[in-house]
Amino acid sequence: MKRLLFVLACSSPFAASCASQGAREGATQGALYGALGAAVSSVVWGRDDVLGDAARGAVVGGTVGGVHGAANEANRKAAEDARNAQANDRARLEQENRELADRNRQLELEQRLMQEIGPDNTEAVRKLVNCDHQGAVLAARRAADSGDEHFRTAGVWLEAVCAYDRRDLSTARMFYPRLAELDPQTATAEDAELKVVQLVTTLEDTRQSFGLPRRCQ
Repeated sequence: MKRLLFVLACSSPFAASCASQGAREGATQGALYGALGAAVSSVVWGRDDVLGDAARGAVVGGTVGGVHGAANEANRKAAEDARNAQANDRARLEQENRELADRNRQLELEQRLMQEIGPDNTEAVRKLVNCDHQGAVLAARRAADSGDEHFRTAGVWLEAVCAYDRRDLSTARMFYPRLAELDPQTATAEDAELKVVQLVTTLEDTRQSFGLPRRCQ
């Protein structure tokens, strides 16, 4: 389950225009998912080499350069306008290039996640971050029925995290003994509970750091 939340790197579709507001919002969500994915992977599997890249997902901001006045007052305004246009064009191009690089990075991270935890867990993580617990549980249960052992284990972890995140503690506790059996790095049900609590705390901290409510309404 270490890569479970790494899927978060690419939950949102990006707009066709690199410079659009939609693209910037997509980059923000990519950074949110990447940061959470890196933290969760570290908690459960103790590995954050791949996911660390997601945590460094960027929210791109543009800057516009200034201009200097011309000595000749008659031509000063025209020269200044031309320089401003050039500076704006350069800044816009630089921002578009940064956003394009960010989207490409997010796509690469998503592909890694899909390979490591599977498409169903990828969907579950996205829904979890956005407080769609029902959708997250349904996706995680599909993963739990997967023929891939790693995908199955990650799906069970996600179900436990979903239950705890909505403060259904009795349901969450039902998963701890099973996780201790499935995950060789989790020795006891108590260990599983500690990891789930840590994951939910990470989830809440990450939401808050990006200006979202810590807990779902």
